[in-house]
Amino acid sequence: MDSKESHLNERFILSNFSLIFHYEIEQAKTFHHGIQMIEENKEKYVDIPERFRPLNLTSVKQITQAMKTNTRCSVLCVNGTDIKDAGIKEFMDMLKVNQSLLAINLGDCDISIQGVQSVCEKLRDGNNSLQWLFMHNNCIQEEAAESIAEMLRNNTTLTEIGLSYNLLGCNGVTRISRALHTNSTLRYLHLEDNSIEDDGADALAEMLRVNNTLTHLMLCYNKITCLGASYLAQALKQNDTLFLLFMSQNHIRDEGAEELAIMLRVNNSLSLLSVHGNLMTQKGERFIAEAIMENDAILYLEMADIPIICKDEHDFLLKRAKRKMEANKKAYVSKWDDLIESSKLENKVPWMRSKLMVVGKGAAGKTATVRSLLGQKFEPKWISTVGADLTQTNIRMTEGNKDDSKWTVIDKTDATFTLDAAARYRAVNGDKAITPEALKKRKSKKAALGEMSTVSPVPMTESQKTSIKMKEKDLKAQIQRVGEREDGDLEMKKFAHHLLLKSKRAGSENSLSFTIWDYGGQTVFYTLHHLFLTKYGVYLLVFDMCEVVTNSEDALPYIKFWLNSINMHAPSAPILLVGTYLDIIENDSETLRDINKSIKGVLSAKALKNVKVQKNEDEKLCFFPISNKLGIGINKIRTTIENVTIKQDYINFEVSLRWMRCLDTMIDSKDRSWLSLQEAKSIASGVGILSQRELLEMLRMLNELGVIVHLNATAALRNIVTTNPQWLVDEVSKIIRHSELHSNADMFEKAGLTDDADDLFENALASEDLLDFLWGTHANFFIDFMRRTFLLSEYQFKNEKKYLVPSMIVAKENPQINKLPKCGESPERYVFDFSKHYLPIGVFERLVCLCLAHSSRIEGAKKPELYKESAYIWFGAGADDSIHLEQSGDQILILIWNHSKASKFFKIVAAVLQKLQADVMGEGFTWTTKVYSNKKKDFIPYKESAKTKKINKESAANVEIDSFLDKFDQ
Repeated sequence: MDSKESHLNERFILSNFSLIFHYEIEQAKTFHHGIQMIEENKEKYVDIPERFRPLNLTSVKQITQAMKTNTRCSVLCVNGTDIKDAGIKEFMDMLKVNQSLLAINLGDCDISIQGVQSVCEKLRDGNNSLQWLFMHNNCIQEEAAESIAEMLRNNTTLTEIGLSYNLLGCNGVTRISRALHTNSTLRYLHLEDNSIEDDGADALAEMLRVNNTLTHLMLCYNKITCLGASYLAQALKQNDTLFLLFMSQNHIRDEGAEELAIMLRVNNSLSLLSVHGNLMTQKGERFIAEAIMENDAILYLEMADIPIICKDEHDFLLKRAKRKMEANKKAYVSKWDDLIESSKLENKVPWMRSKLMVVGKGAAGKTATVRSLLGQKFEPKWISTVGADLTQTNIRMTEGNKDDSKWTVIDKTDATFTLDAAARYRAVNGDKAITPEALKKRKSKKAALGEMSTVSPVPMTESQKTSIKMKEKDLKAQIQRVGEREDGDLEMKKFAHHLLLKSKRAGSENSLSFTIWDYGGQTVFYTLHHLFLTKYGVYLLVFDMCEVVTNSEDALPYIKFWLNSINMHAPSAPILLVGTYLDIIENDSETLRDINKSIKGVLSAKALKNVKVQKNEDEKLCFFPISNKLGIGINKIRTTIENVTIKQDYINFEVSLRWMRCLDTMIDSKDRSWLSLQEAKSIASGVGILSQRELLEMLRMLNELGVIVHLNATAALRNIVTTNPQWLVDEVSKIIRHSELHSNADMFEKAGLTDDADDLFENALASEDLLDFLWGTHANFFIDFMRRTFLLSEYQFKNEKKYLVPSMIVAKENPQINKLPKCGESPERYVFDFSKHYLPIGVFERLVCLCLAHSSRIEGAKKPELYKESAYIWFGAGADDSIHLEQSGDQILILIWNHSKASKFFKIVAAVLQKLQADVMGEGFTWTTKVYSNKKKDFIPYKESAKTKKINKESAANVEIDSFLDKFDQ
């Protein structure tokens, strides 16, 4: 991610997001040329030039169609294009497909209440990427506010919403404010010029008393008087998260200024206050200036110009207030320098981070359970999770009563790992955090910060002071100056806003963070999950209690499957079994006992005797019944997760601050979601990690906790450090998913790839054109990644050059053994038997994948015949050089007709299975090998067979896929 994008949220202080966009599309000679630029993924920031405005519906459709295939653009600005409701609908339909867009500016688009409803319905139902939404200057009235409020109650991605220069009024703002009582993601709220008056300010004040995520509030031009200022001031005595408050150009007199001054004496979070252009006299200004002398947090005040030559006591007081704020800034910079210095040392802090993995059958209620844990509203409309959804959350556990803990979603632009770790370190060590020796080494900074004007940081012209409404053209120059000023100030402001507040809270509260992985429950995704099930973390196995009661033959095997999967990858990890739909079974105790008996039956299996299932002691059950609809049982599982997690050894692993600095730098590095190991080494050395051993140990731990993805099976996989796991999952899931979950049908048709898409969904074969279309510039990366993780293999038969995705093979009628075509003599028969444990979903598919990769390298080999649970694959050019693979329960049967080559063919298949164990499944994946004895008329252990030859397991581990396959070509 480049610096402009990573600081996008912080750079924007005033209204009108579009003014800081790049205008690269201005290069377009014609509108059609601009569309081509979008289609070719050339543009990251798309702003429609004025010469192409207004846009008619045909033009809108061209843009949205191009955006459906664009994977690079993160910012789309169509403000002032007069697209109206029909155009809005087209853009919302586009968001169903496009998952790369982070921001959209719909300002001044002549949107009616129906258009607002279209936007809100889309974002309410779950767009996973959009973080910034702007709808300023659309005459939005209070009737549309309920739609906005309902969206904010449910949306978990928006961090900023711009509603300035509309007609919301006090009633509309009241509705929005009430929604923000429970919203835990919104950081920036723009409400300039909405005539909210004192009643609206009162509603916002009530919200600020309970909301602990909003950081920026813009209320200029709203006719707020002293009463409204008093409401807000009273709330800010309690609120400790609001960072910036703009109240310029209102009707606040000296009495209101006095209330704000009283607030400033106790508030320790507000860093920027703007009250310019109100009705206060020098008396009111004096109240605020005197309060600033007692405030260590305030950094900027926009109130009155500071004269160069002080003429009276009032001027001297303003000058002293300015010096106080400069001293505050220098103190923050000094502490920031301390932090940077300490991160170069060996200072360590407890990690206090875990991974919560939510697994289970599709439609069991996994996503609804995650939403309940996060305090979000129940959404009855079920939306299938594709691949996996990742959420970062922070838990503040109150020491006196852990049931009062609050799980808060961490914004992607929020505090860094370094700041979190430094806050804990400073809270524990206080002034001892930095050694005297380190302080001596610290370089003194002549920060430009100290030389900047602090009061009235954004100069205002006389016309602006008297204007009753800021126009966009007046703001443009100001915003550019703010951006220039902040470029050198961002790190200090982040420190001021996050580190000091976090360290103050850490003294009285325990803070625990989770990366929540909500895994898609459809079977097609199971082959993908094995890459991401790790040993550090807590597992929530969610099941539908109604299904256990009415269809246990189907429900219980899924529970057993997931218990086996967890036991294989993470035998020591705690597991909570969570039964959903308690409201439907009406909390009936007898039914719960019956379900408990069924679950105990599953747990009684020998292979599961050591799984760490957490008991529900209060209800004497081995699972936790909940209702996401009614909120029953949520606090219990939330508290159990916290209590279990805090006892895990890895939670208290002490990690150095330089590890956290390295992680932050990798995440923010360039405009990418992955790095090479060499690039990671370079970053590591820059923060003092000079040993490759230390770097690899850091990457291993971060992978286990789901913060990054770093696979270690081979040198090629080890060379990839994925800093954005969600991106990796999303991209792979573009190929591995059910056709009904794919929303790109119209895109395939427009790109002329309908036949290619059908070939993928019907025959599991992907063309290079289709992969290029879905993955764009990352196609080669993902082809290589999926080859090395055995999710994809080359398919080169009869001049076809495609890729097989085995997990996409649809169920067809499998040929039974007794119906197989005769190839001379009866075949040699072998069995890989996994029944002592279990055969994971995905193993057979990967086995087929690797066997096919070998077959495709053999000249003259016949085209394979592939079925869901069986396959014919040729290991030679002869008619009898085929092998038949078939999965049956927890066994894989191998039939080989060419007796002279049977030993060689079997060794290839056995080596492939060993490579799967070494590279993907882990040591918990075991089996016994048997061969059919014609003499005994039964399968006997392979080691007892006269045909036994030692299979070298080491030859499979840590070997690159191409080198591994080369061995069998000889």
